Amino acid sequence: MAAFLRVPSSAYDVNNKLHLVPCSIHHDGPARVAEFFDANVKKDGDKNLTTSFRGRPLCGESFPVPCGYTGVVIKETRKPFTEEEDRHITGIQTFNQFTYWNLDREATANDKIRQTMDWIDIAKVIHRPVEDDSSQKSVVEN
Repeated sequence: MAAFLRVPSSAYDVNNKLHLVPCSIHHDGPARVAEFFDANVKKDGDKNLTTSFRGRPLCGESFPVPCGYTGVVIKETRKPFTEEEDRHITGIQTFNQFTYWNLDREATANDKIRQTMDWIDIAKVIHRPVEDDSSQKSVVEN
């Protein structure tokens, strides 16, 4: 099985805001997020954000998409019938920062989203090429 991602030029807009909320929203269309959700977000301390969604308190944190990466919201218009069938996915929006929200608790270092963002930086370091002379120096020094 292969996966093909197509991102049309209409999907690129650097002003998009993305909110990752801890619930399922069974709506696939426009919503007045700026008017009813963004307008009520409050900054609580250095990085923590608070708001509510349908009366439920949410605590969140914003993250930039790491340098060299582009965030893409994807949509699969037709699910394959078998695992061997190719998948065709379309990027419908891009974003350069996002806010993730927890229900009833502040963001912590144990949150999977934060760990994922930390892993990107860790992976760059551990997978970068090692120069021969620097690796030999570390062996000799130990």
